[in-house]
Amino acid sequence: MCRWTRRLLSLAAFAIMWTLWHGQLLTEDPGTLTALTGESAGEKRSNATKRISSLEGSTVQGTHSTTGSSVANINATVTEQDPWTAEQVRRREAVARACRGWHNLKENLPKSRSDLIHLLVDDRHKAIYCYVPKVACTTWKRLWLILSGISNATNPLDIPEEKPHVDHHKMMLVKQPYNTTYLQRKLYTYTKFLVVRDPYERLVSAFRDKFEGTGSAYYQQSYGYHIMKKYRHTFRGADIPKSGKGLTFTEFVRYIIDHPSERADEHWKPYSLLCYPCAIQYDVISKYETLAEDSERFLRLIKAPEDLHFPAFNPSNTSALLSSYMGRLSSRQRKALRRNYQKDFRMFQYQE
Repeated sequence: MCRWTRRLLSLAAFAIMWTLWHGQLLTEDPGTLTALTGESAGEKRSNATKRISSLEGSTVQGTHSTTGSSVANINATVTEQDPWTAEQVRRREAVARACRGWHNLKENLPKSRSDLIHLLVDDRHKAIYCYVPKVACTTWKRLWLILSGISNATNPLDIPEEKPHVDHHKMMLVKQPYNTTYLQRKLYTYTKFLVVRDPYERLVSAFRDKFEGTGSAYYQQSYGYHIMKKYRHTFRGADIPKSGKGLTFTEFVRYIIDHPSERADEHWKPYSLLCYPCAIQYDVISKYETLAEDSERFLRLIKAPEDLHFPAFNPSNTSALLSSYMGRLSSRQRKALRRNYQKDFRMFQYQE
């Protein structure tokens, strides 16, 4: 057998194993599902409904699950009576439609356990949260420390700001000492939660936090200095400050455009490569614009302690500044940047 034939067979085997891991393909073709899983699409949805108890006293129908939703059916009556539940259905369906529209599915699937490091698990409430930097993740990590029993605090704001980032490895799903099958079962049955915001707002927020003003010395020296050295062709290397301070937004965007998203820093890596929403069906998709209500409903959904709430917060003013930052880019740069985040825009229905 020639080398290329062996490689093709290996890739085919990987695709089949990934499908079997998650229980079904992102497709509505019942023949394909039956061939790979031994169940028709209808049987799989029916069996999932029997396996999974309702979270709100109703049944919920999933639309694209590969790791399955712990919410199995949403009753039409409940949908009509509860605008928040109806909105969650719309958000999940939008993700499902976007995922079905991409023909190269392999690009949207995690390739190893290390790709799932952003998944935090709370076994006490059977919940999984995919944290996304620059989208209220510090606050939610504080809450997760309490939910998972790692912290004895009752108010998340009593937890020092750095502690969630130091201890988040204790909550990581892939760090749990269980075999892969057991972890897969959690991915399939636990209530899964994701928080997103406008991709460009998140990008600007990351730039301002890491590179503007005092910023982050680590990011300025590790990224800022090298980005300026590469793109400031009119300057000699000696003219670039070793501190990395002074990076412009345009230089930052040029760097993002020129480097693969797969290797991007987590603060500006696309959602599609952090949380893999085409492979994992999130039960609750929160948006920054509705964060307070979404967070409270999720906490009540997983039966968190009655006195545990998402802290009151004032949204950042990044949205008001967005046009100013984006206006610094040429139309060509904007078009190229859009390609980097086009999946995030489509899945979560944000407009450029």
